[in-house]
Parts: sequence; C-alpha cells; structure tokens
Amino acid sequence: MTDSSVIVAVSVRATHDPLLTVQQVKDAVCKVWEIEKGPNARVEVVLMDEEEHAQLHGEFLRDPSATDVMAFPYGDDDCFGELLVNVEMAARVAAEHEHTPEQECALYVVHGCLHLLGYDDHEEEGRLEMRAAELRVMQALRG
Repeated sequence: MTDSSVIVAVSVRATHDPLLTVQQVKDAVCKVWEIEKGPNARVEVVLMDEEEHAQLHGEFLRDPSATDVMAFPYGDDDCFGELLVNVEMAARVAAEHEHTPEQECALYVVHGCLHLLGYDDHEEEGRLEMRAAELRVMQALRG
C-alpha cells in the first residue's frame, strides 16, 4: 500500500502519445486519495485512443460519442474502480482549457477518481463541488 492507501494499476493501450507516464498517473490517483481520504483500494487506469474509448462509451453507456474519461466504480475488494482515459481528446482540447496536454490528461484521471469516490457532476451543485475538488488536487500536483 502507498501512503494514500491506494494501489494503482496502469495500462497503456494508446497507440499515440499517452501524455502521462505510469508514475504520473499513479501520482494523480494517490493525490486524490490523499486529499479526499479515499478508502483502502485498488484502482485500474487505462490510457487509450479516442476510437476505442468512443466504442466502449457506446457499448457500456449507450452513447457512441467521444468523451474524456469513463469511471466504473466496482467497489470490490480486488478492484474499487476502473478509469478509461481518452488521451487523444486531452491532446486535442488542452489549449481550449489553457492547459498542456499532460495537465488535461491528469485532470481526466483526477476527474475519474472523484467519480469513483462519489462525486457527481450531473447537477449544478455537484458540478461546483467537483470543480473545487479538481482544483485542490491539480494545485497539489503542481506543488
């Protein structure tokens, strides 16, 4: 176990630049767990290309459009949850959000982790809480 009580398994299936190293992904997940006081857990993160991401988005969530990150909370002892991160989208939209592609991708990891921990951004109040949590974690990651 790490100090933040989370074990992170990272898989890189992106054929393009994955934007983040395995260690950067682990650091982002651990920082969320540290700040949000997440439970002892194992989280799996997959960095993937947009085509595969959109296909899985359609298969699992019945929406074939591209999205940034999908979070699947399992709550099992062997896997608390899984994140599927669209690295091509991060690279494409980063400038619009005044981020580097790496920062945008890290934000997707953070956003997905917050979903695993129960944050919900479908209503305005929840969206504001989630944005505040994202900002806290991203600032902490920047040091």
